[in-house]
Amino acid sequence: MAARGEAHPRMEYSDQFQRCNLCSVTGNLQNMEKTTGSVEMALDGKKLQLEAPKGVEGFSKAKIKNVEAKNLTIHSIANRANAVSKLNKTSWGSIFAECEMPIANIDTTNSCGFSIERKVEPVDGSKELKVGDKVREVITFHADRDFDFVKVTSNRAACLEPVEQATGYDWHTRAYVKPRDNRTEYSFYRLPKGDYMIETEYYIDRVGDYESGSCNISCQYAPAFSAYSKPAEKIEVKK
Repeated sequence: MAARGEAHPRMEYSDQFQRCNLCSVTGNLQNMEKTTGSVEMALDGKKLQLEAPKGVEGFSKAKIKNVEAKNLTIHSIANRANAVSKLNKTSWGSIFAECEMPIANIDTTNSCGFSIERKVEPVDGSKELKVGDKVREVITFHADRDFDFVKVTSNRAACLEPVEQATGYDWHTRAYVKPRDNRTEYSFYRLPKGDYMIETEYYIDRVGDYESGSCNISCQYAPAFSAYSKPAEKIEVKK
């Protein structure tokens, strides 16, 4: 009976603690919802047409094509009936540029925070590959500082099928591995500074001449930290 009596105060404390945390989170969300204002962005002084803000945090974006600009300006603007004034609040933004080009033309020198290399080699050491053979993909990369939420994406050749096709956490690489139709993704919750190596085996399932896709590494919440491997490797499969 004494043991039961001693457990009740801890249970009440735990419940109160959880309720306090819930009230704190709810209060913060309400404060965010009450926040009035918008964001004004400009490239080289030219105002951008932003989409309507989304979500509680007021996320908005603008899509631009074929623009050569050097300066991005961001202002927080108060919403008032007859006035527009700058708010003394923090705003932030970023630019994502996308383009299409041949794989061989990918610039591997423009990297930040990471370096990465990939090679594909026969498991048995044979020089000629044929259907049914097994090859090993070796990815080596370096992180020059501690990172969180890092993903390595290996776009493989069309003739390769992963030996292990189940999705799940790999304790050897300490990453969540996700094989997909044309690529394999490795997600790291935490990646301390250092050198790493990932080995994955594949079967060759068809003949022909193939070229591997790109292999890259990036920090998911800070995509400016990223790197690409050297131009794709060519794989020739004999009958």
